[in-house]
Amino acid sequence: MGKKLLTSFVIAVVFLLSAISPALANDTVIPVVIDIKPGSDPNPFNVKSKGKIAVALLGTAELDVMTVDPESLVLVNPEYAFPAGPSVSPLRCSLEDSNEDGILDIVVLYNKEDLRPLTVTKVPHGYEMAIGMRGNLKAEYTRDPIYGEDIIVVLNKMYDEEE
Repeated sequence: MGKKLLTSFVIAVVFLLSAISPALANDTVIPVVIDIKPGSDPNPFNVKSKGKIAVALLGTAELDVMTVDPESLVLVNPEYAFPAGPSVSPLRCSLEDSNEDGILDIVVLYNKEDLRPLTVTKVPHGYEMAIGMRGNLKAEYTRDPIYGEDIIVVLNKMYDEEE
C-alpha cells in the first residue's frame, strides 16, 4: 500500500510540474555567470539598507550578452527560481566591461529594498546564501532561459536567536 501511494504521489508531482512549467520541460536552461556587487568579494547585503545594488551578467566566450533580453533579468531566491517564483525586476541596465576581461557584460541595477523579501531576514549576521538571476535570450535567439547564481553575506545585526 505504501509503495503504491508513493508511486502515485511521484507521478502526480511530475505531472503537476510539467503542467506548471512546460517551458522548462522543453527548454534547456543555459548556465550563466553573475557577479553581485561587481568587484566586491564577499558580497555583503544589509537587510536594512536602501538604495541600489548592481549585478553583472558576465559575457563569456560562450555567451554574447547582446543576445540576452535585459528586461527579463530578474533576481530570485534559488529555492523558488523555477517555475517562476517571487522575483525582483531590474530598474535599469547598462552595457560595460565590469570585470575588465575585454568582454562586454550587462550590469543591472535593482532596488535593495525589493531584494529584501528574497533573503532570509531571520538568519544570523554573516549568513551566506545564494541569489539567482533568471532571464531569457532575446526572441530572435530562441528565447531560451538563462540562470546563474552568486553568494551574498547577509548582514543582519537585528537577528535574535531567541525569537
